[in-house]
Amino acid sequence: MKSNVIFHRLPAITLVMTAILIFCPLSGRASEDFESAISGATLSILEKLTYAEKLQGKKLAVLGFADASTNAGCKDLSLLLANRITSELDRYRPISKSKYQIMSRHNLDAIETEYLISRKEGTGDFDVFTDLLGKSDILITGTWQDAEDSFDLTIRALEIRSGEGEDGARILASISKTISKSRLAKNVLMCLDDNEPTTFQINYVYRPGGVGELRPIRENEVLNSGDHYKIIVTPDKDCYVYLFQVDSSGQIFQLFPMKNFGGVQVNNFNPVKGGETYTLPSPKKAFKLDWQVGLERFYFIVSKEENRAIEELYNDLLSARKRDADLQIATAQEKLKTLFKRRGPAEIVDDQPVQISWEGNLFSTMGKRLADICDDCVYVLEFEHR
Repeated sequence: MKSNVIFHRLPAITLVMTAILIFCPLSGRASEDFESAISGATLSILEKLTYAEKLQGKKLAVLGFADASTNAGCKDLSLLLANRITSELDRYRPISKSKYQIMSRHNLDAIETEYLISRKEGTGDFDVFTDLLGKSDILITGTWQDAEDSFDLTIRALEIRSGEGEDGARILASISKTISKSRLAKNVLMCLDDNEPTTFQINYVYRPGGVGELRPIRENEVLNSGDHYKIIVTPDKDCYVYLFQVDSSGQIFQLFPMKNFGGVQVNNFNPVKGGETYTLPSPKKAFKLDWQVGLERFYFIVSKEENRAIEELYNDLLSARKRDADLQIATAQEKLKTLFKRRGPAEIVDDQPVQISWEGNLFSTMGKRLADICDDCVYVLEFEHR
């Protein structure tokens, strides 16, 4: 029986590899060397896309990978995989019958820093993601699962779709490999070993009119103009925190990091230290709701490393505000809001009671905790400002 031939002038060793990939199950196979595993997996993905007639004339984008168990990121491993797969796609392109384009890794680095999509079986906010990618046709991404001497890697090719009534993405091809750690760089190994998700104790609290009892700000809580509020966070490990508030008029304000507040130097800087409690804006200061009423949101982002894209965008916004440059203000805010459109998977749950100091008074309240926060995911809390 004849089979379709995808590539011209393939070396014999590649043809053997192709036959193994197509006809042999992967489960139970011994671990492979990193380079050969990625090369073989990329070739297999290309073949599956060609057989499905999905490769011709398409634009491919390779983004990062996440831990299958926790959805947490490991930047060094993610970049290694993405860069290597991109190189393999480029290497196979001249001998492929199906002509395709590849988005450069240089152009995708900023997107990866800004936005970590959900990778659970190809679901996620792909309408936003498609806009960021400039209408790419196929996204190649995936997950890994760590083991003692190896890690299991799954690479998926997803057809990106947008518009009403669409599912967002459909899995076109998938391949799994068990890859040996023996030749991985030290920084990648350390990243794998330190890939447990971050947990935060977090309390949004307020006092009506700045007096009286301390109350928690829950989802859809109603607050009034003149109410005072604080945010208290305690990370379980060193990391970077970005906290924003968007008021009902759409104006964005960064609450952390923050150097000064109300003429007082508060020096709330990144990175935050594990086990240390941070009271925002400071133990002796509180935020106060103005007279602009409507729906307001907090956006809480955690990252293992400095998120330069967020920092640069907010600096652009501050610079535009100083110049009263309305167009630049609107542009910077829209770019930031694009980062905020996806709610992360973290769930806020009850924790141990905590004591909070407020202007010399000590209050006891039920502690709250964000568990299993993935790297660069966004946790959103909405409240109504009346």
